[in-house]
Parts: sequence; C-alpha cells; structure tokens
Amino acid sequence: MPFDLRKHVPFYLASISYRLGRNASRSFPVLFGLNQMEWQILAILASTPLASATDVSEISCIDKAAVSRGVRRLEELGLVAATPVASHNRKRLLALTPAGEAAFNKVSRYVLERERTLMRGISSAEQDLLVDLLRRIYDNTEGIDQVVDHDHQSVRSE
Repeated sequence: MPFDLRKHVPFYLASISYRLGRNASRSFPVLFGLNQMEWQILAILASTPLASATDVSEISCIDKAAVSRGVRRLEELGLVAATPVASHNRKRLLALTPAGEAAFNKVSRYVLERERTLMRGISSAEQDLLVDLLRRIYDNTEGIDQVVDHDHQSVRSE
C-alpha cells in the first residue's frame, strides 16, 4: 500500500498534539501561571490521588526527571504536597493540596471548553468511539519500538 499522508494516523495525532501543545504553552502560563506539564501533573493527581512521581511519569509518558521538576515547582506553589513512604527511602506519595484542587478546577473548566471546541460537530456516540479507538492506539504504542525496517534489518521507532 502506498504512503498517503491524508490517511496517515500518526501524522494527524502528531499534528493535533502539536497544535494543542502550542496553544497550551502560550495560554496556560498567562492564564494560570502553569505550564502544560504542570497541568498534566495536577490532572493526574486529581484522578489518581497518592501517586508517586514514577506513577505520574508512567501515566503521562513524560520523562521522570521532568516530572520531578514539575512536582517540585508545584510544591513550591503550594499546589501539591508530598508524603514520604516509610518503606521506601526516596519514594514520596503526591496529592493535591486544597489550593491545588482549586487550581485544577479552574484550569479544568478551560480545558473542557477547549475539548468542546475540538469536538464540535462530533456526536456523543462518535466521541465515545473516538476515545475507545485512541485508547487502543495508545495501548498499541507499547510495541512500536519493535517495528522492523526490513530494508535495513534494524529495529526503529516510528
């Protein structure tokens, strides 16, 4: 099958991600004093209380060192609190503070409005299907590093 950019799913996923990321990188600091990664950390902690930085990294697919820097800044802002785990030397469980919950609620209203804009003209059933398909594509990314370039006999990421 010949390559057709108009039907290439990774192109659309990357382009959508880039557009959303560019908009968020411009608007989030101005509107909320947070960057996009810090927002993602707040969102993850809102839905996964008492997660570690490693948990946040795995859920978000963001490098653990970057997550740790984001967590440190959120702690400085008083939006996240960390509790040491007695059985682990360095592990800390993270949770939103009341100020973090308020910040999450404020940003989530904006994020949900952006989502409504994205989903204009797409029915509720289509949105459910889209989310299901995206989850399956996400799950399939686990094997993407094993894609073989048969012309060069090497393993490459897509």
